[in-house]
Amino acid sequence: MPSSQASITSASASSPACLRASSPGRKPPIGKMTLARALQEMAAFGMDIAGTAGQVIDASADPDLAEILDSFFMAPGYRMGGGTEEIGKNIIAERVLGLPQDIRVDKTVAFNALPGGS
Repeated sequence: MPSSQASITSASASSPACLRASSPGRKPPIGKMTLARALQEMAAFGMDIAGTAGQVIDASADPDLAEILDSFFMAPGYRMGGGTEEIGKNIIAERVLGLPQDIRVDKTVAFNALPGGS
């Protein structure tokens, strides 16, 4: 194998799954749930320390406190973005723990044939 071909093969083997044509695996939902929850707890702790002054701060007066305030209000969105925690827990249960999928009686029925489907 030529050296250029070997370098391409080794680079593709170490590249992230999102750049390859494969499933990203089990790490993203675990990391998302862990980090989003930690961010929310840290931001809430920062707001507790800041007290009422932290709720009415001018961003130009104290940019660090403004960052904590932004994190406090954005953290719930991070937990929901890209799928809720329930979806992430289902992915972990099925792909990591090997548990069976949820029972779906409508799996073989077309969406437009479902009651209420359009």
